[in-house]
Amino acid sequence: MMIRTVTNEKTGDVEKDSLEAHVEICRHRYDTIDKKITTIEKTLDEIETHSDNHKNLIIKAIGAAAAVISVVLSATIFLIEKLH
Repeated sequence: MMIRTVTNEKTGDVEKDSLEAHVEICRHRYDTIDKKITTIEKTLDEIETHSDNHKNLIIKAIGAAAAVISVVLSATIFLIEKLH
């Protein structure tokens, strides 16, 4: 039995006339909704994973930048003191 994913007048008429057809069409609709929700959940999980990875990279970059700034500042202060 071929089931349309879009409800139209003909499908609605078939559903009104046949409980079996209505149940089958609803099952198909729910299956389609379930697949879409599953896809959305997977996509959100991937986005969360990428977001966490980017956050960790940013934290590491800030830490590395702070270390470099600290070394440069320490070296600058050391050189200024040696020159005076």
